[in-house]
Amino acid sequence: MLNDDIQEAQKLLTAYYIGMGIKFKTIYPFTNEDIKGYFDHFDFKGKDVLTVLASSDQVFDMFLRGAKSISTFDKNPLSKYYFYLKKAAVLALEKKDFIKFFNHHILSNDGRIIYNYYTFDKDMFKEICKYLKGNSYVFWNTLYEIFAPEDISKEQFLLDFDYHNEFNLINQTLYFSEDNFEILKSKINSLKITFKKCDITDLPTSLNKMFDIIYLSNIMRFSHGVPNDISSFSIHRFIDFLNDLSKHLNDDGNILACYCYQHYILPFMEELRLTGNSKIKSITFNDSTAIVYKK
Repeated sequence: MLNDDIQEAQKLLTAYYIGMGIKFKTIYPFTNEDIKGYFDHFDFKGKDVLTVLASSDQVFDMFLRGAKSISTFDKNPLSKYYFYLKKAAVLALEKKDFIKFFNHHILSNDGRIIYNYYTFDKDMFKEICKYLKGNSYVFWNTLYEIFAPEDISKEQFLLDFDYHNEFNLINQTLYFSEDNFEILKSKINSLKITFKKCDITDLPTSLNKMFDIIYLSNIMRFSHGVPNDISSFSIHRFIDFLNDLSKHLNDDGNILACYCYQHYILPFMEELRLTGNSKIKSITFNDSTAIVYKK
């Protein structure tokens, strides 16, 4: 399994998949959603939650909000190595160096967004290594032995495009504020997750636990016709999927079903309203809208 994952990462970094369609093979470096605005609508304290792993930012924010347990899933098995890299980096680095290590677009001293040429810096990685263990240690050290830092961090190879600059991340994630980063650093040793390699379409049949909150990011846009396809077939397929998944939802629980930008979601929500389904609502925050299923 570890050797297979290392080989997959090497293929990505050597452009093996160019022209073959690599969607969902790359790792999201950061969330591209306003999860701070989204999560402010829900109470995570003492809750059992399930989330897509992706960039791990959702996990860090849920942890800061007091989630009791955090289970994760992702179609991409490489995301779990990225979680442990980020977790180790929180412990090893100050916030400014954490941002410099991971983010291509950072704030200058005078408040301008500038390109950062020090992502995945080798000296900083040596400090992070002190907190990496087991397979994650082997995975990242192997890549650093073969590739230069600038190749590992190159956008749209191993890592997806870096959608958010430092300013956006500060405003759209909880842990990026100065105080919360220090709180995360002080508590992160107690952060434990479970990980399941799983496509979202198989999620309802692969779970063996009940949850208070299930977070699906924007995956539904790609797997269940939301919101680009608003045919009645996709609407009912979407509802059927949420009904199946809700069997793993505790009473009064929520499925945070689909994050969308407002101009995409309006036609779909009108189609959804016409079905008369009372369990599915939309919430709006800042420039975004999300579909939420309430049990």
